[in-house]
Amino acid sequence: MGYRLVAFSILLLSLISATGSILGFMLRGLSGIFYGFVLSFLLSLLTILLLYRYSPLIILKTYHAKPLKDDKVKELNEILKPLCLNAGINKLPEIYIVPMDNPNAFSTGWGRDKAIICVTAGLLTMDREEIRSVFSHEIWHIRNKDILIQSVAAVVSKILASTIILMPFAVLFTHLSLSPVREYRADYYGVRYAKDSKKLAETVKKMNEIAIEFPLDGFACMSCLWIVNPYTRTGINAWFNTHPPTARRVKRIKDMEHKGMPEPPVLTEIDLD
Repeated sequence: MGYRLVAFSILLLSLISATGSILGFMLRGLSGIFYGFVLSFLLSLLTILLLYRYSPLIILKTYHAKPLKDDKVKELNEILKPLCLNAGINKLPEIYIVPMDNPNAFSTGWGRDKAIICVTAGLLTMDREEIRSVFSHEIWHIRNKDILIQSVAAVVSKILASTIILMPFAVLFTHLSLSPVREYRADYYGVRYAKDSKKLAETVKKMNEIAIEFPLDGFACMSCLWIVNPYTRTGINAWFNTHPPTARRVKRIKDMEHKGMPEPPVLTEIDLD
């Protein structure tokens, strides 16, 4: 288990335990703090195990994602094979399709060899090189061990955001769990190994423009999953945005072509292997 996953687990454990202590104090005063902490600590351990096991499945169900079974799978796997080889991923991710017209994608799953890449129906209308650039980004979310953290964070945020009084906690948890750096990191390695910064920059910009013009309805509490935020970005939804500004992402990607490969945004697990 990567150090980021351990840190994330501790954060989640602390959040649930602190909530139990507060409820215990409200119900039974000072004596309730201890009992509330112990009970919530044990409950949080069980909750974390269940979230790690079922969060990817909840996400697939939320977006009505189904395994892609038509002739397109072979073509997409041919695009994925060299990208996976460069990233040291032994098993090709499964490809699921989300019934959504806007071009977009996200990754979920339980690890490098149990990963799923979800593509929208709109993404499949793009050309091969555009799809390849999106896959190059998503493969490095998988390689950098982002997918399980993102999946659990998205589900926890969705659960908390379903209750108005817990909405601030959902926002706080989302931003404590997920840094915009993870997108810069996936862009960086995607370009470094796919060797095509121009196409990724153009594709990210294009998908973002479409997402702004035709946003997805609903709370953006699960927007962290997608390569670009597909939701309306005003009001409460703006609080949940963990993506760096698209213009800044595009500039950083283009700089890789004109200035050579810069250092990665932060030290990552790929550098520690």
